[in-house]
Amino acid sequence: LLVYIYKRIISTPLYFALVCLLIVIKLIVFGNHTIYQYIKLEGLLNFKWQSAWYYASTYLLVGVGMLYIRSLYPEEMSRKVTRIFAVLTVAYSLFLFVAPLSIYQSTLQPFQIVVLVGAVYIVWAIGLATARRRRDANIQAAGILIMVFAGLNDALYTFGIELTSNAEFVPVGFGIFLSLQFVINAKRFSNAFSALERLSSSLEEKVIERTVEVTKQKEEIERQNEKIKSSINYA
Repeated sequence: LLVYIYKRIISTPLYFALVCLLIVIKLIVFGNHTIYQYIKLEGLLNFKWQSAWYYASTYLLVGVGMLYIRSLYPEEMSRKVTRIFAVLTVAYSLFLFVAPLSIYQSTLQPFQIVVLVGAVYIVWAIGLATARRRRDANIQAAGILIMVFAGLNDALYTFGIELTSNAEFVPVGFGIFLSLQFVINAKRFSNAFSALERLSSSLEEKVIERTVEVTKQKEEIERQNEKIKSSINYA
């Protein structure tokens, strides 16, 4: 987030920061986590607000995730489609907080279809970027596959089917996914600095070459002037 504040031309750090924030919210308001237990004991988070925060952070992940992926691979994702999904997820998340629990519960399942379509679009875009051999697309694809496996593992566990011994693999998947995002962003910033250093070095070489060239031209002009002066003096 600080990177974006100091350099607002690039939107990728902002979207990545929001993705991290949404994941943190999702994890601390649901399940047996220390912060959630503390808030619950203090009576600051009832079931209505817990559900609203949980589903809002989940759905916003898709909208913000699409913005993040598009900032990395703009040629593989439509700007118009991305903005539509972002607006839809933000509007629905606000609806979750203002609507009574009895009303918004009936809308959760239909809206999950919208979220699923957005998730499929993200996977498709990353697959396309990988096929086109875009920079770091293979790492991004690995992160998405881990997330898909984590979600599938936790979903099947509720039906008594154990792919792994871990019933909550999604937090682990998120951790791996975020670590891979750190790698991608670190590589991109490193490449940007390397490109800047190469450009600076190239400019310095051109300045030196130009200086040498100008010096030679100056010396040639001085020689010509000396010849002219000698000719005038002789005449």
